[in-house]
Amino acid sequence: MEDPITKAQELINNGNGEEAIKLLEGIESPEAYYLRYLAKKSLKTKNPEKELIEGIERFPYNHYLHYELAKYLDELGDLKAALTEINKSLELLPISVDYKELKARILYEQGNFEEALILINDVLSLSPTDYDARLIKILSYYNQGLRMDALAEVNRALNYFNKDSFLHFLKGKIYLESNFYKLALSEFKIAITLDKRPEYIYYASLASFLANEYKEALSYIDEGIKLTNNAEYKALKARILWAMGSKEESRKLASEVVMVDKKLASQVSDILNMNK
Repeated sequence: MEDPITKAQELINNGNGEEAIKLLEGIESPEAYYLRYLAKKSLKTKNPEKELIEGIERFPYNHYLHYELAKYLDELGDLKAALTEINKSLELLPISVDYKELKARILYEQGNFEEALILINDVLSLSPTDYDARLIKILSYYNQGLRMDALAEVNRALNYFNKDSFLHFLKGKIYLESNFYKLALSEFKIAITLDKRPEYIYYASLASFLANEYKEALSYIDEGIKLTNNAEYKALKARILWAMGSKEESRKLASEVVMVDKKLASQVSDILNMNK
């Protein structure tokens, strides 16, 4: 006869959460509590984490149940409770790379970048090709204003993930904020060839504009506006048109921007207030 744990896992994988719950009824083991949690979560049952909590009460030294509860609490945005649970996991299994990485992510989300970096360095020393860990390290430096450290980490990450559009985009943003506009544009162009996201196109336009390459900037922002009718994109287009000497068209577009989103008024107020 097939093991009920194995069968329940198969049922959950096939989208049969209700059958898995019935099969696991009355079974008290860490695996059963975890699988009932997964099944209830897949069915969008209210408070599926109760299965994990009951499992922890029954098996308080099961580090994996604490880990899964920490992940769920992190998803809910309850970072304080998530940190408490992942600390319990690490007390029971301090060598786990996965547990250290989750704790680093929670610390990062709390804005505790320095402690997140300490943990993520441990993770990367054992798992240098861990993409998520690389991102946490890059963004921890970036959010502390340490742009050159962040840039060095992006370059290290690109050694492993050279075709990742987001890494090239991050590198472009760092160059842009460091006033290296042409280097930024080069990275944004690479990002666009890998993934044509509107945000990448917007930043390519912004970098071109700041590098005084107005025709290229206009071409990019028009492409971005076709993909998303975003008022912020139109605000940038108004600035580009003004720089190109198309002042009436620029004023008209700036007026439309303010009508759609008054929060963007500061970005185009000078255009609207300038004399002809």
